Amino acid sequence: MIYARDRRLLDPVGFHTWELRTPDVRVFGWLPARRHFIAVGGEMKRRLKPSSRYTPFIQGVVAFRDALDLDAPKSLTGVTAHDIC
Repeated sequence: MIYARDRRLLDPVGFHTWELRTPDVRVFGWLPARRHFIAVGGEMKRRLKPSSRYTPFIQGVVAFRDALDLDAPKSLTGVTAHDIC
């Protein structure tokens, strides 16, 4: 996540989870610290339309993160490029 292009392709989707976008793939995860993205699941873009299909992936990220014995807060709560990079 060094280049500006990468930051544009990393979007918050709710519950402090993020979507990393490529032209064909969507990867869902969270940021436990600045510049650290942990991927939990992904799917081909064509299978995610309409965007309401994101819910299972968001829930999967939250469940995975909650099951880990991490110090609070378990994820970054910011939503801007400055908050995550």
